[in-house]
Amino acid sequence: MIRYTPLLDLTEFFFGRFDHPGEEHHHDPKLEVTSEYSVSRVEKGKFSLEIEGGLWELGPGHYFLNCAGMEYRCRHFELVPTDVCVSINYVASANSPEQTDRFERAAR
Repeated sequence: MIRYTPLLDLTEFFFGRFDHPGEEHHHDPKLEVTSEYSVSRVEKGKFSLEIEGGLWELGPGHYFLNCAGMEYRCRHFELVPTDVCVSINYVASANSPEQTDRFERAAR
């Protein structure tokens, strides 16, 4: 299970914390699809991130970007993951197509 704790919600952006609560075993989905644009930072723990055949191991201090519609897979090394990430998400639906296009170009 993944828990999201909102820290700040604005019209165009929201900022929050992702972690895995309690002692529940976590099952990584085979595929996930991002619904928004975001920049995330790993604060604690580690996991691997697979995108289009590339595989990265992420740990404290690493950043990663998500673009709306991006397919990816996370793999955790523990049955009860201890990773914590903070994320700033861009709400594309609250903005013009030009602003969204500018964000996509900056993320590449």
